Amino acid sequence: MSESTASRSLALALSDEQRMLQEGAAFLDEKCLLLASTMLREMQAYRRVRAQVTAQRQIACAALGGALAEHGLGGLQVMPAGALELRVAVPRRGLLGVPLVGDPQLALRALPPPFEPVRDSVAARACTDAWRALVVPLAQLAAHSTNLMLLYAEYRRTVRRVRALQNVLLPEAARALREIESALDELGPDEAAMMR
Repeated sequence: MSESTASRSLALALSDEQRMLQEGAAFLDEKCLLLASTMLREMQAYRRVRAQVTAQRQIACAALGGALAEHGLGGLQVMPAGALELRVAVPRRGLLGVPLVGDPQLALRALPPPFEPVRDSVAARACTDAWRALVVPLAQLAAHSTNLMLLYAEYRRTVRRVRALQNVLLPEAARALREIESALDELGPDEAAMMR
């Protein structure tokens, strides 16, 4: 940097810029902490719902085994499928600019079968009900999974920004400020007074 461009106003401007960069890095550090704590909460909710899905799936598989034992594979294949009318409302929420998904609100209504089964049974109805019961926790699992992916992507983006500020921009600003201050110190008292 040439000595003729060094001025006290430029040093003050660079000092202000350095302070703003430090504040930005501190803010982004806080954002990383908030995103990480939110990811932990989402992960706990994901694990809780996944355990519910696993338990319900085991119940549904046992019910399927009971229906197979009673009707056989051929008998189950010709039974009418249990149709559902499904309405899903997915509330949206945000966290520091990250669009997150709230708990989905599902309205399920069983539709009448298109035809009556030749041989209906309690086991077949229990099988249908057990598999239907998986719809709600699977929707919740999908919401938590989506939130985790969105939060992780934002966390990685924020970490890259913090590193860029701390490793590139802040050192550059500090170096430029040191150069200007040393150039101002090298100026004689008469030149410094003229620069002011």
